Amino acid sequence: MNTHRQLLKHMLVGFSGATINISIMYFMTDLFGLHYFFSAIFAFFFSTANSFLLNKMWTYRHWSSGYRKQGIRYFLTSFIGLGINLALLPLLVEVFNLWYLMAQIVTIIQLGLFSFFINKYWVFCPIVEDSNGNVLNIQVKKFTPRKRKRRRAKGKKKI
Repeated sequence: MNTHRQLLKHMLVGFSGATINISIMYFMTDLFGLHYFFSAIFAFFFSTANSFLLNKMWTYRHWSSGYRKQGIRYFLTSFIGLGINLALLPLLVEVFNLWYLMAQIVTIIQLGLFSFFINKYWVFCPIVEDSNGNVLNIQVKKFTPRKRKRRRAKGKKKI
């Protein structure tokens, strides 16, 4: 699939995940009185599960297999993102005096591009397994620029 199309789909999935994340964070902090730091952790689990399933099924079209391996890889990279998020969030709120939801949006945007490349080239790359489920080869596609097709002028025939 075209990388640009996957990036667009990844951004739409990210937007849905961010909407879930921000909504849960708002409800947990403003309505239930939980500190924004802990609300961010709670919201992370729901938005990450949503994003994993949408990315697997829609963005990268991996319907049939690999839930366990891809899920472990996805959540591992997501936990790294959570660590970065939890380091930046108090900095933006306490030091730079940003509203906690705006700070969360800033950190989500910062991590979005990073997560696209990790997901494309590590989490959801094609995996070749034997009949026992052992990984034989992880096929990472090399980037090769496409050759442009030359257009012939109308009315000219190829000789």
